[in-house]
Amino acid sequence: MVKYLLLLSLFFSYGCASEKNYYNYYANKNLGSKFLKIDNLKVHYREIGTGDTIVLLHGICDSLHTWRYWKNQLVQQGFHVITVDIPGFGLTGKWNKAYTIENYTIFLKEFLDKLEIKKTHIIGNSLGGYLAWNFASSHPERVNKLGLISPAAYPLDPPFVVKMASNSFTRWLSKTFNNRAISDHLAESVFNKPEKMSEWDKERFYRLFNLEGNHDAYMGVFQNILEIAEHEPNLTLLKTPTLLLWGEKDAWIPHNQAKLWERDVKNLKLISYKDVGHVPQLEIPNKSLNDVIHFLKTE
Repeated sequence: MVKYLLLLSLFFSYGCASEKNYYNYYANKNLGSKFLKIDNLKVHYREIGTGDTIVLLHGICDSLHTWRYWKNQLVQQGFHVITVDIPGFGLTGKWNKAYTIENYTIFLKEFLDKLEIKKTHIIGNSLGGYLAWNFASSHPERVNKLGLISPAAYPLDPPFVVKMASNSFTRWLSKTFNNRAISDHLAESVFNKPEKMSEWDKERFYRLFNLEGNHDAYMGVFQNILEIAEHEPNLTLLKTPTLLLWGEKDAWIPHNQAKLWERDVKNLKLISYKDVGHVPQLEIPNKSLNDVIHFLKTE
């Protein structure tokens, strides 16, 4: 009996040590990782460069690491670059609030206030795009230019992994058993050609998905996305100059929604990418970044 107890203690202590090691790995101080407190939430972010500020907001199930191909080149172009793990994801993790757009918008304002950023460019992908355009609509005086990459906005049929959050059994199943398959499916589904996704990114999705509290956070976000997917957006207040980037093979938010954006937002430029999925910043980083830089530097 003592032998089995020792084995169990070794197993759990290894799991805790392993989780701590991965936490430290993704919170790399040499790459600019910092933390600040907002409402008792320890927020993970990175800040590098000088010049006009640009805030990059990742999408669902992602983290600030999704911008790693972009950030150094943006610094070289003269930008002050801030990336952040939004509540519910990455190393920021579980929130003690509902994952509503109202709370996310308040969070972003408080985050910018803490960093004393009065006005900034904002680029957001997917859920980050949803936050970006809502923030620009409610706080237009804080946003110079807006970049949206496959943003959430209009009603849609959510992917299966999002729908499962509404079912208590599948929530329990995904938490109780090894969820590597779920994690890999999530990761690969954002690329048009899954084989192009790096093993580093697959591992990142998996490790961050399994950090303490993150699974419950993901389910909470998924449940709120189901509500978002049923309602028409109010884009009448969005006046900020906006660049819309969209992969034509997006499996999460269909490219045909771009037509609705062109219909409803006047000051908007659309760029579509053939044979690209939900995350152009990872799938075609150079092309998508060049389009963003041209937009930001054009009067």
